[in-house]
Amino acid sequence: MTHILVWDFISEILMLFSGSFARNATFIWFSVAVIGMASRRDRLGVTSCIRSLGLCGDNYPKLLHLFRSSGWNLQELWKKWISIVTAKAPFYECNGHYVALMDGCKGSKEGFYMAGVQKIKQDSESQSKAEYIFGNFFGALALVASRGNSLSNLVAIPVMMTLQLGIAGMLKWLNDTPADDIQP
Repeated sequence: MTHILVWDFISEILMLFSGSFARNATFIWFSVAVIGMASRRDRLGVTSCIRSLGLCGDNYPKLLHLFRSSGWNLQELWKKWISIVTAKAPFYECNGHYVALMDGCKGSKEGFYMAGVQKIKQDSESQSKAEYIFGNFFGALALVASRGNSLSNLVAIPVMMTLQLGIAGMLKWLNDTPADDIQP
């Protein structure tokens, strides 16, 4: 019974995004992507969404097109998400300030010529790891919400995750900036 309530809540949140898209079809594919990402069991991107929702393979290019569509704007979606989160979540305050969590992660990539791939210095003290990897550096921000006054009832609500440096870092390489000087 609880899973029905969760999907009702997700549906309610998704409907709040409907006005953020130029066409209804784009909004529907956005909803498919969100539900597909939430229900997938593996991490194979669009393929995982298609598989987890039981869609036929003909929908793969349609779902892929969503990510290149001009029918939505990422900045507007972020603003909408933040407005939804601030309206629905009771944020945890400490000394009159909201508490935010930030983190970054490095994801290695095999291809050197992929968009956004950069040379990143490893922070590990292990001698078995290379000093540098090629990959992406992502930064994430979450706001802490509270259900009650107890510290045991805190939850982190993701607000945004962005690619750090990315193409800008690669452009520095083209201008003969030493790769060692480019760090997140």
